[in-house]
Amino acid sequence: MQAAVVYGPGDVRIEEVPEPEPNDANIVVKVGAASICNGSDGALFTGDRDLTRSYPNLHVPIIGGHESSGEVVAVGKAVEGIEVGDRIAYWCKPWGSWAEYVDLYPHQVSICKLSDSIGYPEGSVMELLGSTMQRAEEICLGETVVVFGLGPAGLFLLQEVRLAGAHRVIGVDMHRNRLDMALALGADAVVDAAREEPAKAIMDSFGLVDVSIDATGEDVVDVVSRVTRPTGKYMMYGVADKGVAYDAHRLFYRCVDIYSNNPRRYDVRQLMVRGERLVRDGRLDVRDLITHHIELEDIMRGLELVSTKKDQCIKVVIDF
Repeated sequence: MQAAVVYGPGDVRIEEVPEPEPNDANIVVKVGAASICNGSDGALFTGDRDLTRSYPNLHVPIIGGHESSGEVVAVGKAVEGIEVGDRIAYWCKPWGSWAEYVDLYPHQVSICKLSDSIGYPEGSVMELLGSTMQRAEEICLGETVVVFGLGPAGLFLLQEVRLAGAHRVIGVDMHRNRLDMALALGADAVVDAAREEPAKAIMDSFGLVDVSIDATGEDVVDVVSRVTRPTGKYMMYGVADKGVAYDAHRLFYRCVDIYSNNPRRYDVRQLMVRGERLVRDGRLDVRDLITHHIELEDIMRGLELVSTKKDQCIKVVIDF
């Protein structure tokens, strides 16, 4: 089968590799679509992220990608609740999705079955629901929420906190295409960080906010500490690989709660199932976030789009 194999920053090659072997404990999936993660895949491509910090046993070359959906074509006899022919999306395997087939061990990943109305491209993006919805669950009715970073995760978070009962939702980004998408998805206001100082713009229009969510992967902690009210919440979603510097005195004396935990696999599974229902019923928009469809051999172009041309794309999906 063909796969996109990562050898290092800027070095991804299309190669023939062996198909995964079925066994008693795994399932084999014929991939229908795989998407490119704007955060980790883009940072791997540019060399800004070292995955071995999170996965010390990871060694290249390795098949890239961790967001995909497809049809189950083999099921081990020890696997329960999954059948050949099921259409699924999955979460929590950090590599292996950029290939025609992938093997999964259901006890190690979070799997969500897809309704017939949800296509494989949309399914490949739904991996994000397992982690973003965990943050949205912390929102209380009537709160004002600001989402920093309007990539795919931030645009999911924006929709989810609205569904969770936020009174006002503000989006912050540097790219006009993403600010426009946020408004189309229901943001009450957006702040163009390329043209105005975010903290001043937020406080001039809304005062201090109840919740700040960082989906940027950049150092925005100082802005968060300035706009979040005393006893408010600061939720970290994006990972700033180069570290951050912040005013600990301000956060400490404002008693701002900091949320940084990753959800447990069981929680992710339940959140994905709930999220799938929201997508199926048209209450969460996934399709409009997909701005580019490519074929596997165009993987380098897709990686370049998400890492260096954010003003031209939101989500890139590989169609198999």
